[in-house]
Amino acid sequence: MVSNIQIQYVDEQYMIYEYHISYISMWLITIESAFIAIGSYFFFDSLYILQSLVPLSSYQYGIILSITSIPNIILSILSSLIIYQLGNSLSALIFNTLIILGAVIFTTLLTLSITNIIYLSLSAFILGLGSESIYIIQSTMLVNELNKDKLPLSMSISTSLTRLGNIISSLTIIPVVNGLGRYIYGFWYAVVVCILSYIVNIIYYVRRREQIKYRRLVLMKLNWEYIALTYVTIFGYVIIYPYRTYSNYLISQRYNLSLEYSTWILSIIDFICLVMIPIWGIVINKHYKTTYILLPISLFVGCIGYGLVLIEPITSAIFIGLYLSSLSSSIWSYFSYIIPKKHSEMGYGLISSMTNLTLAIMYPLIGYISQSGLISIVIVMMGCSLSSAMVSFTLMIIRFRS
Repeated sequence: MVSNIQIQYVDEQYMIYEYHISYISMWLITIESAFIAIGSYFFFDSLYILQSLVPLSSYQYGIILSITSIPNIILSILSSLIIYQLGNSLSALIFNTLIILGAVIFTTLLTLSITNIIYLSLSAFILGLGSESIYIIQSTMLVNELNKDKLPLSMSISTSLTRLGNIISSLTIIPVVNGLGRYIYGFWYAVVVCILSYIVNIIYYVRRREQIKYRRLVLMKLNWEYIALTYVTIFGYVIIYPYRTYSNYLISQRYNLSLEYSTWILSIIDFICLVMIPIWGIVINKHYKTTYILLPISLFVGCIGYGLVLIEPITSAIFIGLYLSSLSSSIWSYFSYIIPKKHSEMGYGLISSMTNLTLAIMYPLIGYISQSGLISIVIVMMGCSLSSAMVSFTLMIIRFRS
């Protein structure tokens, strides 16, 4: 797989490598990075899709979901230090083990009809210990194995492939539940996908076993651009997750649709991301300044998309898909430009910490707001998108002036 990779430069102090990598190797590394993380994405999708079938209130369920984010407020930074010292391959194996453990305990509790919120929250806590850390590895393994001229395209493809997992979960979890007659089989189905992801992780560990040795920690200095882009990531990109969790049921109620059909409508977002993210990645790869233009435009489109859900949900899903695909391509490409390679673990870990703080607050908050109906969620989402659009527009103006 890596026979056509030539090391051009090595800095042993920081373990920084510059490679000349063929596009075939880039594709293989990118696919590997996506499938290592896809099990975690898939299980979280099952939490969103089956939310209305679990015998808990929206507020209680929101607390459990926020618990998955709470440990990562601090642990995302700690996990970035673990990755820094142990390397990507061993760290990924540790974090994926936690994901499977948390998923199995959570699913077993529900199988035994144990809906005690304390027990479910503890299993969600274990799940959360590994989930966000594996997303950090998804980024850092690309940063560490690829040179910068291929990073925007590779990150876009990796994101697109994880969207494929979202599509598969959206289209198959509810049919599995309907076919087998109990909602719990949807969770067990997601556990199987986590195990398949773990198998890919083992292959990665065997291929890329890194030497464990102490590395002197070099702290990353935060600049205004990183802080502004983190704000856009939190309130423009991450906020989509609680929206999808609670809007699914509310859309089915508002338009008198089955839960399976409303899930299909929201999966349009993932279909568009699957197709468009690689296209945006190719454009950014050739014209990197496109990144700065795409950010505010995509967020304005997202603001319109959220508003349209009150009029026509399919059109809304199309707009949100266009916004999310262009935003995810541009935002991670932007980060790859401004985070130094020797600080990749710390840089992406800090973003992860901030996004988890947001999710820990927003899940129960949006769950509480959702009790007032779909329009209340839409107002919050439009406000977040609009504020992020203004910040990214300011970034664009400053970038082009300089």
